[in-house]
Amino acid sequence: MKKKKTPKIPMADQGPLSDSPFGNLARLTGIEAEDSGDSADTAPTAKKMPFMVRKSKKGNWPISVEKRAGGKKATLLKNIEGDGKELLKQLKKKCACGGDFKNGILELQGDQTSNVTAFLDAL
Repeated sequence: MKKKKTPKIPMADQGPLSDSPFGNLARLTGIEAEDSGDSADTAPTAKKMPFMVRKSKKGNWPISVEKRAGGKKATLLKNIEGDGKELLKQLKKKCACGGDFKNGILELQGDQTSNVTAFLDAL
């Protein structure tokens, strides 16, 4: 059985440079390219988060700080809908601290109110 040789792409006369490294590939190979998404009128879509935190009736984030035994503090976040474990994972990474998610309440070690507020505002 003979192997089918693949056509080589000519390197001469590549045309003007473009933002996409694959911009001229379809023309050079003779294969119709699918929509590559390089057009300027297509805006990138926002990543859908698997969780949501509802604000309180006053419009504030439901964040509180609790004093624990031994003088330790814990930041509590309530009103979480969706995947609280994913939110915990992202907040632990952002705040560089430990935490837990129990009974719909997210707990972070230490006073992390400013970090949590900045993270939620950025969503």
